[in-house]
Amino acid sequence: MAYIGSTPVPQGIKETQSFTATAGQTTFNTLGYSNGNNISVFLNGVRLINGTDYTATNGSDIVLTAAASATDVLDFETFNEFNLVNQNLTTPTFTDTVVVSGDTTASLTLKNNTHEDTDGGRESTFIFKGEQSGGEISTLAEIEASHDGTADDQKGSLSFKTNDGSDGAAPTERLKIDSTGKSTFKDDVGIEGETPTLQMYDTNVTNNVMDASYDEYLTLDIDPNNVRGNSGLIVKTDNSEKIRLHNSGTLQIGSDTNAGYGPLQIGSTSTASSVLQMLSATNGYATIHFGDATSGTDRYEGYIQYDHNHDRLNISAASSNKVSIDNDGLKFNGDTSSDNALNDYEQGTWTPTAAQGATGVNVDAPNCIYTKVGNMVMLQFEISNLTSPNGNTFNLGGLPFTSIQESIGAPFYQNVDIPGTRYQLSIYAGTNVNYLRIYAFGDNSGWSSITGNNLGTTFNMMGTIVYRTS
Repeated sequence: MAYIGSTPVPQGIKETQSFTATAGQTTFNTLGYSNGNNISVFLNGVRLINGTDYTATNGSDIVLTAAASATDVLDFETFNEFNLVNQNLTTPTFTDTVVVSGDTTASLTLKNNTHEDTDGGRESTFIFKGEQSGGEISTLAEIEASHDGTADDQKGSLSFKTNDGSDGAAPTERLKIDSTGKSTFKDDVGIEGETPTLQMYDTNVTNNVMDASYDEYLTLDIDPNNVRGNSGLIVKTDNSEKIRLHNSGTLQIGSDTNAGYGPLQIGSTSTASSVLQMLSATNGYATIHFGDATSGTDRYEGYIQYDHNHDRLNISAASSNKVSIDNDGLKFNGDTSSDNALNDYEQGTWTPTAAQGATGVNVDAPNCIYTKVGNMVMLQFEISNLTSPNGNTFNLGGLPFTSIQESIGAPFYQNVDIPGTRYQLSIYAGTNVNYLRIYAFGDNSGWSSITGNNLGTTFNMMGTIVYRTS
């Protein structure tokens, strides 16, 4: 067909469909229509009347008022494409593919004609709809552009919305990009894939490919399927792993990808206990430094350091080793001698007993205590009120640790019959024994042990002795 002058626009391309009905069929699904009045329906060649012989309301289905018979033929005519030249469509609905083409530039423009400066105003929206199995039309998603802010300016924002299954015709906003380029996520962000990766990097790129020689970028590498042996969230810079958050709850800072551990780990182990772990990259030192910044310069005041070569933990203050802990025990001021190590500290109470000579020793328990530091024991006691004293040597048993070297201590006593020319008492611990003895001594005379006969029933003694144990 030829025209004189300009080609009339818009032009429509007619599209036809034909169906052979089954017995009792009333509903026929067409290619779609924007308005039920603009589709023609023919039954066995006879044109039907919209609203009387059929209804067309949902944009796709034709529903006959009276059911068709078997082998009835229904023909439909509608338009599926418009070619427009400088024309505007008001609230169009497209039921098939829309193609925008051009020799050099192809664009589709949506324009809001309302004059306004409100935030969220001047909006234009792409609405994505679908049809459910029962023919219901639902709004699946929307992409909306609108004004950003309230000023009389050109700022714009872009919003992405999806239907969570109960939103109806108003999908929920999930992501918004404002005029500055900042993205705001309204819900969880999901990056899906076997090893999904989110990369953030400097603009030093060529043809949208990151320059591998440029190191100022950050990669978030999510490994939920344990592809690399330690699943979780991995943070990299310069393509080198710096932080890994394991699915087990362990936070790893630094990397040792062969062993699967980093120099610093915080979290839980397989035994479900909490752990803060630092590992040296080689058989050297793992160090935690403490300090402050003075005049803009870092100054280390002390550190805790593990010496892998000597299996030793060092604690330093003012860059001087004050305390070391190794298999020998506790050492001070850089001393490495095993003989000088403090390997034990203990304190408690003990109960004296009359090992020989007398029975029924009454113990003043609050005053019967000991403190053990390394191999030295400081012992305190108070005893009184003996029963059945006899002439045997009086031994006070029940020492908390065996004495391995002779030691003496000072008593404070009353109601003791000191024998002969002796006038002073002393507490004595012998070698490889677990009891104490009381000895009497005097000027120009030897010492002799006290027996039960020297101690009356009103005898009372307090004493202190320091002795050596193994």
